[in-house]
Amino acid sequence: MKGSTTSVLLRAARFSSRTPVVAVILHAFTRTAPADSPGDPLAIGGIYFCIILSGFVLAVHALFTIQKRRRTRRSNKTIHWAGLTILLLSAIPTFGDDIQYVPIEKLGREFELIGKLHAPLGSVISVVGVAVEGPRKGYEWGPNLRVQRIQGRYYQKDIQILLVPYFHDWGEKVTTSGHALPKLEIGKTYKLEGYETGGFTGIPGEAYRRAGLMIQTAGHYFLHHFVVIKAEPTAPVSFAPWMFKGEKALLSGIAKSIADDSVLVGDGWVVVVKRGEQWEDEIVGKKIESYGYYNPDATWKENPDFARKSFDLIDGWWRLVDLDDQIGRKVSLRGRALSLNGVWWFQYRGTDLYVDGMENLPGWSRQNHGRPVLIEGRLERASLPMIDQISLKPDRDLADYFVVREPSWKPLPALLSPERVFPPQAKQSDADATHNDPFADTMAEGDGEIGTESKRHPQ
Repeated sequence: MKGSTTSVLLRAARFSSRTPVVAVILHAFTRTAPADSPGDPLAIGGIYFCIILSGFVLAVHALFTIQKRRRTRRSNKTIHWAGLTILLLSAIPTFGDDIQYVPIEKLGREFELIGKLHAPLGSVISVVGVAVEGPRKGYEWGPNLRVQRIQGRYYQKDIQILLVPYFHDWGEKVTTSGHALPKLEIGKTYKLEGYETGGFTGIPGEAYRRAGLMIQTAGHYFLHHFVVIKAEPTAPVSFAPWMFKGEKALLSGIAKSIADDSVLVGDGWVVVVKRGEQWEDEIVGKKIESYGYYNPDATWKENPDFARKSFDLIDGWWRLVDLDDQIGRKVSLRGRALSLNGVWWFQYRGTDLYVDGMENLPGWSRQNHGRPVLIEGRLERASLPMIDQISLKPDRDLADYFVVREPSWKPLPALLSPERVFPPQAKQSDADATHNDPFADTMAEGDGEIGTESKRHPQ
């Protein structure tokens, strides 16, 4: 059709295919020309350049084909599509991994900053999490929140944010208008209302060098904090499969063999990890965790008592959790690499352990300090120098430690929130207690056909 979008594009393709060099030059020019703000060139992305160059070669080849075949219909189609490819690619912004410069005067009009809590800065939201102490060094010292729920949605991403009262301090008696905030107890779970905000703090490294005066402070970075308007204690969050529909999640529980299946029993729910295969005797009764998708048991519609309580593990793996249960086994441990005075060790769920020749592993570097890593190998126990005496004396006393033999390692982008140690929970009232195991009797009777086969994480 003459007036259709397709016909317009094909006409434009015919034009650009006749002048492919011009199309490529125009594309490169528009992608390397300075933007509105100074110092904001958008370099042409390598992958797009390769595609455009391929289209150019295709167009040139088609031109020669036209001359050779006297403009056959097939050659015309080839060159038209080559030109269309160049034309369309010219409209694609080639941002790549380059830093994007946003003029500050455009914030709030054309751009909004999204904070750690997945909401625009300044928007009032509700969050649930555990109160913890922030890092002792730096601007984040003080009460922090390890976030587990935002606006009703559960998260396992490791999100920690500094808490700042809106007006009245924690536990302060209200003598004017406004809401009193409860006394904050570390390790207790709270539901908060407020908003995230922040600003840059610290000193840029270049300023240090030019000033010639060292000041004890942090580098220049954006500091987030959550301004608390309302707060109240609430029951601890116990992650369950139904909280992560369509998302992968890390869940923990006790390994039980029920009927012919290997099952993880959680807090009022079960996950069948392996169908038609019971746990090994040494796994039964141990704490395990699984990671993957969780689909409701196919039989729950026929048995309403099991609705939202019985799940299949899909596309996932399982592993033992406690180190004592893994001695002598192949392990795959996710944690942080730490070092002090040239001594390296590994921290797993709050436990310090050694890794044989950690600093000499292929690809290892000093920059790994504090970073999340995956350590694999065989777990053993041995008497080794005490880690907490590294800075005290050269001939450290010996103590019993876990050690990973024959190790290998991989970098990790981040740890999940359940993989970091929470402070001990403050005692909850009986009304807050939610733990129960409704399947201890009923599942033993073999109710439900469940499952897809899942693999074990290397132990």
